[in-house]
Amino acid sequence: MLFQSRPCKRAQIARSALAKSERRTRSADGIIRCCSFTLCIATILVPTQPAWSQFTEPQPTGLVSDTLFNWSPTVSSDLLEAYFVSALSQQNWDIWSARRDSVDAPWKDLQPLDIVNTSRTEGSPHLSADGLTLTFASNGHKGGEGGLDLWQTTRHSRQDAWSTPENMGPAINSSGNEGGATFSPDGLELIYDRGCLAGNCFATSLRRSTRPTLSDPWSKPESMSRSQSEHEFGSALFPSLSGDGLTLYFSAPGEFGAYDVFLSKRASLDVPFGPAENLGEPINTRGEDRMPRIAADGSLFYVRNARLGQAEWKIVRAEAVSLSIQPGDFNSNGILDIEDLTALSTAIQAGSTDQQFDVDQNGLIERADRQYWVTEI
Repeated sequence: MLFQSRPCKRAQIARSALAKSERRTRSADGIIRCCSFTLCIATILVPTQPAWSQFTEPQPTGLVSDTLFNWSPTVSSDLLEAYFVSALSQQNWDIWSARRDSVDAPWKDLQPLDIVNTSRTEGSPHLSADGLTLTFASNGHKGGEGGLDLWQTTRHSRQDAWSTPENMGPAINSSGNEGGATFSPDGLELIYDRGCLAGNCFATSLRRSTRPTLSDPWSKPESMSRSQSEHEFGSALFPSLSGDGLTLYFSAPGEFGAYDVFLSKRASLDVPFGPAENLGEPINTRGEDRMPRIAADGSLFYVRNARLGQAEWKIVRAEAVSLSIQPGDFNSNGILDIEDLTALSTAIQAGSTDQQFDVDQNGLIERADRQYWVTEI
């Protein structure tokens, strides 16, 4: 069953009001000045459109071992290889692997990944787009920086064995806990979660690091938290970037349940992520929904415990629903709203070269594109 959100007619009201405000605020030099009107209309007229209409009802994946906990899945680009965490108890988590012959075949060859597993904790695996690098969290390997650190193991081909893991170093790891790594498609952007270790501190936040080339070191990580009281990367865990790098999925204290899956979008790789949105039902339940991983085909793998207080963790998958996206709908939610106009304005101010913002198709990304969006699209 597909879950579709209802169309929002107020987007047209916002466009009409914005067009009128632009006409009223045209200055003598002909430059349209409407930023304050944009913020006002975004607050009053256009609510955020639910993003969960892009997924079907989640279904079990069959990625399970005979242990009590099964979670934190990551799959290869062809969906034929998977890694996930399985544990006999909450004190001893290991990474397991599985394979299948086709996307319709059942998973098989489930086995622990001995090269990375220790007597302590391994978790939150992330398989790179080429399938040759596995990033994971561990506190059981020697040479770490503190609690859980991010480690990497590599292989020359998908038929080869994994190498001895290497710590990602003090530029990324700290004396606290790091986990949930995710990378941009080109491998030049890293987003992960960090939590403090000492005392009664349980706060987590998302960190972002970049590098100019694959052979360069990572930059000093920046915190992505805007407010610890809002679901905009404060108290967030297990981030996952989409294949185009424009959508960030993560889990955080929920609105439906104890933990929910959220997303945040950006119009291009050179602009910040926008406000976080709860994916709502059917992705989220009254229980806990955590550890999202977006696959190459757009489907969402994550972990669900639908009944609070019960150890019933299941790895589920929700298939992506293709939406018909019109030009100018930069956040791909099926409507032209103030978020699209804000993204366009930000791209113009930043000097973006992303051609999706050339809405009048004259080869330039400029103020005229904003006026064209308002009056012509």
